[in-house]
Amino acid sequence: MLELYSPGFGLPGIAGLSALLLFFYGHMVAGLAGFETLILFALGVGLILLELFIPGGIAGIIGLIAIFASFFMASDNVVHMGISLLIALLRQSFYLF
Repeated sequence: MLELYSPGFGLPGIAGLSALLLFFYGHMVAGLAGFETLILFALGVGLILLELFIPGGIAGIIGLIAIFASFFMASDNVVHMGISLLIALLRQSFYLF
């Protein structure tokens, strides 16, 4: 959220990218994820970026679904990943208000 409200690319963006890199790299080293999860995540980010240029919402929704699916594919326990994502989304929603 800090990166969205600050101009340019700074420390919050670097921290977020580092966290994503560590998440996917750690799961790949552990043998829980493959390159298909990275491709699905990149496809989701690409669709969200495409949403900036093509209005309508369909590309953004499919992009979010692809990103969440890549997180679930990278985990070994789907329930644990679902709870973790729910906690992260609830925590983030409190920062908005």
